[in-house]
Amino acid sequence: MKKITPFYYLCCLLLLWSTPAAAKVLHATQGDVIEVEQQSNSRPTLTCFGKQWPVKQLSADHWHGWIGIDMKKKPGNYAVSWRTNKQPLTPSTLQVEAGNFRISRIQVSKKMAVFDQPTLHRIRHEVKKLKASYVAKVDANPDIQMLERPIKGIV
Repeated sequence: MKKITPFYYLCCLLLLWSTPAAAKVLHATQGDVIEVEQQSNSRPTLTCFGKQWPVKQLSADHWHGWIGIDMKKKPGNYAVSWRTNKQPLTPSTLQVEAGNFRISRIQVSKKMAVFDQPTLHRIRHEVKKLKASYVAKVDANPDIQMLERPIKGIV
């Protein structure tokens, strides 16, 4: 039987001490906006779903960010990345779950559903302008605290 040396114990202790922390798992449902926090001495960037999300400094080394989950985002696991000066910070995983959305169906008269060419042209032009506004960069400094629901109603 081999004798276990103090060096062996020291190596095991160093291995345990140097093991990186496990990534945090965040939970959200399609259509949610989630709030995330990060400790950092310099301004971090927050990335998820291949795009950057807004962040706000809460204190000298505490940052707050928001991630919007599209209602059409497929359920699954997505990487959440905080970075400063190209250096990755503690990674997180965002677990998106399917939302349960109510579907309403309405019937309208034909004049509200079938359009002449000039009206169709105007509608398409307006839709194009509206969609372009969705991707416009806005220099926002959000200060949102969701303490209660914005309106009362059926959940």
